[in-house]
Amino acid sequence: RLLNPGVLPPSPPDFTMVSANEWLVTHVSLVSGDIAFTAEPASPREAEVLGVPGGTALLIAERTTNGTRGPVTLVRLAHAPGHRVTMTF
Repeated sequence: RLLNPGVLPPSPPDFTMVSANEWLVTHVSLVSGDIAFTAEPASPREAEVLGVPGGTALLIAERTTNGTRGPVTLVRLAHAPGHRVTMTF
């Protein structure tokens, strides 16, 4: 997760004591966000971490969140073949 330093106070929290998620939920008002799903070939690093051959098609989920002062977070998740996403609404 990438966190926009512009949303942090002058003395940033100690993220070894509180998770970024816990801090964000209690200190930053989120007003919108989006999730995009794509299929992309595994980079050498992703292939190594996921234990798949380089170039294997991965399910990629990118999530962004926005607060009243602009972008807050960007997360990129790579999933190996066989991963399933279920949405209930």
